[in-house]
Parts: sequence; structure tokens; C-alpha cells
Amino acid sequence: MVSAGMKLIKYLLFIFNLLFFFGGLALIIVGALLQTYFKDYLKFTGDSVSGAAIFIIIVGLVVFLVAFFGCLGAYRENHCMISTFAAFLVMVILVELSVGIAGYAMRNKVESVLEDNMKKAVDEYLSPGSGYIAAWDMAQKEFKCCGPK
Repeated sequence: MVSAGMKLIKYLLFIFNLLFFFGGLALIIVGALLQTYFKDYLKFTGDSVSGAAIFIIIVGLVVFLVAFFGCLGAYRENHCMISTFAAFLVMVILVELSVGIAGYAMRNKVESVLEDNMKKAVDEYLSPGSGYIAAWDMAQKEFKCCGPK
């Protein structure tokens, strides 16, 4: 017979993984919304915002998958699924550590890339076929501003 402590751990593992399951789903939705909302501003941001939105979707998918293995493994008490869950958790921790270090190392680059792209967009504003006119007009109207600085 399974002790009460083991049942408590089983259900806690299931509940926490269920929360992460929904968190992963929320990240997928947020990434998709970012991708659609900022599609008009890609002229200014280059591929950086689009890449960030895709990255958020990928992170959401990974969290979703890891939480799925945790939920199902805890519910069914399947040793293979729990082992897969543990391996995924180790990989996620290593990736988080790597991304955190890279993010800290490149923290100042984001602002300079955005400013350079916006200055380029100002220089090419009236160039025929550049597509910057509509993007700048929308940005100026929405943010109530008139340039990159």
C-alpha cells in the first residue's frame, strides 16, 4: 500500500506540472500575439522582435512538453515518463543558465540595434518602395512621437 506522503508528493507533482502546462500554453499564446502585433513594426526592429516572439513560442512549447511528461508521469506513476521529465528539467536548467549569461553579456546591444534601425528608417523614409512611410506614420500616430530620439 502506498503511504499518504507518497500520494501527497504524487498529487503535488501533478498540480505543479499542470500549472506549468498552462503556463507553457500562455507563453505560446503571448508569442503568437507578439508576432501578430509587431508585424507592422518589423521595418524598425529588423528581425529582433520577430525572433523574440518565435523564441517565446519555442520556450512555451518546451515548457508545455516538459509539463506534459511531468503530469502524465505523476498521474500514471510511470518511471520512464518521470525519468524523461527529469532529463528535460536538467536540459531546461542548463539552457536557462546559458540564455541568462548571454542576455547579460548582450544587454546593451538591444538598444543600439533598435536605434540604428530607426535611424536607417528615417534616412530611407521617402525612398520609393521602401515601405518605411506606412510604418513610420503608424508609429508616430500610435506613440505620439516624431523620430527615434
